[in-house]
Amino acid sequence: MYTILRLEQENIRTYIMIIVDDTCSQYDFLTYDKNKSYFIDENFSYDSFITKENNKDKIKDMIKKIGLMIENIGLKSLMYNNITEFQGIQIESLHVPENYQFKYNEIYNLS
Repeated sequence: MYTILRLEQENIRTYIMIIVDDTCSQYDFLTYDKNKSYFIDENFSYDSFITKENNKDKIKDMIKKIGLMIENIGLKSLMYNNITEFQGIQIESLHVPENYQFKYNEIYNLS
């Protein structure tokens, strides 16, 4: 399973995708790049945040809080526990199944 976190504070929004290996022993995350419209394996940059007002100080503050959130709570807890807030950042979790099997593979010959 993958988990996408929607993080928002003061009209600044970003996304993190938490990923886990096959044995659930290692967790990592991808950051969102608004210019490319997909997740990348890099640190946060100003391109990670969606906002109408480009206040770099507020974005910098949010980056620090996200780092503290990951450090203090941990990716595993963020993925499996229903955490909805951290230091003023509103958190919404969306869980995405890793594998999906179509119900009627044989009928539609999709496999």
